[in-house]
Formats: sequence, C-alpha cells, structure tokens
Amino acid sequence: MIPFLHEQIEKSFDKSWPLKLTAIESTAPNSGLNKKVSAALAEDSDPAKSLADIRQILVGPSRRLQDARFEEVITILEESDRAFQLALCALENRCNKLATDMQALAADTASRMREHAAAVVANNDEILAVFEARLAKLEEHSSNEHHRHIDVFADGFSDIAARLLRLKKNPDRLCLTNKPVVV
Repeated sequence: MIPFLHEQIEKSFDKSWPLKLTAIESTAPNSGLNKKVSAALAEDSDPAKSLADIRQILVGPSRRLQDARFEEVITILEESDRAFQLALCALENRCNKLATDMQALAADTASRMREHAAAVVANNDEILAVFEARLAKLEEHSSNEHHRHIDVFADGFSDIAARLLRLKKNPDRLCLTNKPVVV
C-alpha cells in the first residue's frame, strides 16, 4: 500500500522543480519581487538567468531537504504499516485461539449439560420410585385403617344393637354395660 502511495506522489510531482522564470516574470517590472531585488537585477545583463540562479541556490537545499523528509515520512509510514500488520496478525491469532477455545468450551458445556440432565433424570426416577412406594404404603395403610374403622364401628354398633335387644327383652333392667345390674 505504501509503495503505491510513493509512486503516485512521485508521478504527481512537478518535474520542473526548482521553479524557472517565465518570460512574463522576467519582463514584468512589478512581478512580486522586492524593489531592491528588482533594482539589483535591472543592472544585470541577464536578469532572468540571475534570478533563476538565485532561486536554484535558495530552493536547491530545501528541495533536497524536502525529498529527504518525504523519504523519511515514507519510511515511517512503511514501518508503521509493518507494525500495524504485525499487531493485526497477532490480533487475528488471538481471535482464532479465542474462537477455538469458545468452541471447546461450548462442546464441554453441552457434554456437561447432557451428563447433568441424565443425572437429574436418574435422580428423578429414584425419587419417583420412593414416592410411589410411599404412596402404595399410605394407600395400603389407609385401606387397612379404613377397614379397621369400619370393624370398630361395626363392633360398636353390634354392641349397641345387642344392648338395645336386651333392653327390649328386659325393659325393667336398664343396662348400660355388659355387666348385669344387681338390685
């Protein structure tokens, strides 16, 4: 990318550097030159050549300095680009490692979730079996208890019925217990 930029800048540079005087500049009395410079050049046999020589002397070192600075900027940009490319490569490597780690973590998490789900199902099956056994015992106990209550009530009603029958047969004896009352 940087060499291409360097080539484009080189192509766009004006190849007529340093600046040359045109015919209009040499003939114009007030071409932006200082009055003292114009007066000094007026005495010269070839003022255009003298002005071009002066400009060459003044602009020449700055042209070389400008070219050196330009090369230095290009070098700095190339070094910066290399550093950026290295940083980008390191970042891409880290991203790839992170993606790989994330995939491994996702696979591990999925495996652990399946194991946990299987353990939960097994635990739930055990709990269900315990509850079903307890429910069966409670139902059996309830049924037995129900039958016992029925037997107790039946016995109690039978006892009451037997007393009522005795009272009916012997109305003069009021018997509230199974023992006969002695008068």
